[in-house]
Amino acid sequence: MRTIKIISIVVLSTFSLLACKSAKDKTGEKISLLEKELISATAKIDSTKAQQLIDLYVSYANQYKEDSISPLYLFKAADISMNIMKPLQSISLLDRIMIDYHSFSKLPDCLFLKAFIYENQIHELDKATKTYNDFLQKYPNNEFAPSAKASVENIGIPAEALIKSFEAKNKISSDSIKP
Repeated sequence: MRTIKIISIVVLSTFSLLACKSAKDKTGEKISLLEKELISATAKIDSTKAQQLIDLYVSYANQYKEDSISPLYLFKAADISMNIMKPLQSISLLDRIMIDYHSFSKLPDCLFLKAFIYENQIHELDKATKTYNDFLQKYPNNEFAPSAKASVENIGIPAEALIKSFEAKNKISSDSIKP
């Protein structure tokens, strides 16, 4: 009889342990649900839900720093922050990735995005130029290198002036082709 009780307790304990999800799994599920909600939004991003998702990403990365998905979550949080016009939050997250996750595959993207944010959202052109140059020094063959180089060459030039310059160059090129 005692053996049956022990076996029953072990079986019930095993089932209850299997039925309970870890906090990590629950956080992951919350993240997935909020991601789906934001992705399905066809119009304007709900900034409240976006910030909730950012907070979940950061919370997950804080709790599970060694998890391989943590730097990706921080990268997604930085991207969303940029898109809801929270550039300082985005730069802080990008810096955290570059400091804490040296082997993250998107490190070049982090540095390029940081320069882009300095240039286009914060309008700190000196910091943007320095960051683009840092990017070009570290990642000269990256797919974003031509964009970084063009940004350095054209930083601070108003869009209208750039358009006129490109149009003039195209006209000269097409004129030189004609017999």
